[in-house]
Amino acid sequence: MRPSTAIAGFSVAFLAAASLDLVGGLIDLSIAQRRYEALWPQFAWTRDWTIVALSATFTIACIPVALIVFARVRLARWLALLGAGYGLIAFAQWAIPAMIRGESVAPTLAMRAVLMAAAFAFLASSAASRWFAREADRMAHG
Repeated sequence: MRPSTAIAGFSVAFLAAASLDLVGGLIDLSIAQRRYEALWPQFAWTRDWTIVALSATFTIACIPVALIVFARVRLARWLALLGAGYGLIAFAQWAIPAMIRGESVAPTLAMRAVLMAAAFAFLASSAASRWFAREADRMAHG
């Protein structure tokens, strides 16, 4: 069965956010490195480790989208909601203090936060809940 508009909207927004994070981070590694240093100061961040983290984050973002769209795994919905929520909290935790200090926040990171909020809204919507319920009913009744 074809994904609902809510599921398609989630997929586009979530993958666009992940792509922006990857591309934006690769374009300006210093900003990505500072962001990771703020989130995990106990780790010695280098340019190489920043690239690895950006790539891993993108790859990890693809997994729940595939599980939701192709396998209709309900647990993946909750993991994606947690991931989107964590992404928004992590952005706020890093961006707000940076803006207070007068540092710039990359436009790609701000756009990523907007896309993550949209992905969260699509996936938490009643339309997405109905799609998952229909899929569960279809699977139960063949």
